[in-house]
Amino acid sequence: MVMDILAYPAVPGLFMSGIFSGAVSSISSSLSSLAAITWEDFLKPYLGKRLTEFRTTVILKIIVVVYGLLAFAMSFAMTFIEGTLIQAVVSLMFPINGAVGGMFILGAFFPFANKYGAFVGGVTGLVISIWRSLGAYNRGIEYLLLPYPNGTCTGSNSSLIELSTTPQSNVTTPQIPDKESGPFDEFYRLSYVWSPALSALACCVPGILISLATRRYMTEEEKEVPTMYQIPIFTRLFCCLPNSWLYWLDCSRSFESPEAISHRMKDNELFVPSSKEGNRCDMVGFGKSSDVENREMHKSDNGVLNSAFVKDELPGDKL
Repeated sequence: MVMDILAYPAVPGLFMSGIFSGAVSSISSSLSSLAAITWEDFLKPYLGKRLTEFRTTVILKIIVVVYGLLAFAMSFAMTFIEGTLIQAVVSLMFPINGAVGGMFILGAFFPFANKYGAFVGGVTGLVISIWRSLGAYNRGIEYLLLPYPNGTCTGSNSSLIELSTTPQSNVTTPQIPDKESGPFDEFYRLSYVWSPALSALACCVPGILISLATRRYMTEEEKEVPTMYQIPIFTRLFCCLPNSWLYWLDCSRSFESPEAISHRMKDNELFVPSSKEGNRCDMVGFGKSSDVENREMHKSDNGVLNSAFVKDELPGDKL
């Protein structure tokens, strides 16, 4: 298609180089991210203190090569998968994205959720969604397609369609025996586009049940999740209900309004007070000794106010 539409010298080459450059940039960033995550989560807790920076860099490069070889092998494996490439990629990636999204929903909308529910729910959602994808592939499930409307075709196309759709009595077609329907065929026939929703639902339902069952084994500190990290969905959607109902629906927790949270966050921001005695050069006092400057730069009670921007009388000022 590129050779037909862009049949100009050097244009097809530029088009293909642009595609490959975009693919290489995306793959390189993905490989680097995978190597960094593998090192930080699995290797650094055990090897971080015993290895030098040079050896750490060598290990990261080896991990990148290993992931690159796996990606190279997956590209060959994709040639044996039937169907379109988009369907295969979506069937493999959407279950993972749905499980991760389900854990975020579980932690944001349900204050009683805990780590046990998130772990069990995430694994359950991932397993059920992958089971549906692999089962549909192994069973050879054919998705039901809607009839394509061809009544608007005119001219020679309509005549060709009529000729091709006219039954011929002297042509016999072999009868293909129907496959035995399994108990999960209707479940396998679910479109792969619904894989994220299925995975998220299969994550939230068991996650809620496990969280409620294991709540008594949690400490008080683990139970008290800061409300700023959660979303009171009933308060946001059903604000007209009585406050007593909303308090019960929000698991007996009081949530601040978004306006109050925004004002409180702004009040805690780092600020620099203005000076009435001159500019910053006059306040800091250039020409002082390094000891006096260090005392000014590091003099702060809680990190909110930096005294280096405030006129302060120190022994060095009188010299």
